[in-house]
Amino acid sequence: LSSALKGSVVMSESLDEAYNALLSGRLPNAWVSASYPSLKAPAAYIDDLSRRLAFFRGWIEGGQPDALWMPAFFFPQGVVTSLQTAFVRRRGDVAIDDVVFAFHFLSERPPQPPEDGAIVYGLFLEGARFDRAAGLLAEPLPNQPLAPLPELWLQPMAKDDKPSRPCD
Repeated sequence: LSSALKGSVVMSESLDEAYNALLSGRLPNAWVSASYPSLKAPAAYIDDLSRRLAFFRGWIEGGQPDALWMPAFFFPQGVVTSLQTAFVRRRGDVAIDDVVFAFHFLSERPPQPPEDGAIVYGLFLEGARFDRAAGLLAEPLPNQPLAPLPELWLQPMAKDDKPSRPCD
């Protein structure tokens, strides 16, 4: 696009569309068709994309991170499935259909990553918030429809091993 604006290359229809989209604060169709879904404006989209790339680059260069930034994943359900699969392979005596998760809200990250599951962060609640003092979900604060969740430990376990919750 920069070369086309300088006159070094011919301004094609797709470059013209990209130029007009960026001028109007939209993502160009070429980007949308080759990217993850996003409703962000171009500047916020580029910042988000840079953060995602940095997360995965760190993983490639430094090994698996101690915690997973869930918004980085295009298909977060695949992360959850891989946690179930790893648990089944490690245990060897449970079927993947019998794996459930316990969710532990963390006030601080443990010094070592858990043996089973993963610590995840970057999730939000819509229409509610997590009250750290009470350890429960609560009504959202005024004018805050989205509230960040604390880091979570997604702990896989066999259905039969999950403790039952008392009913109030």
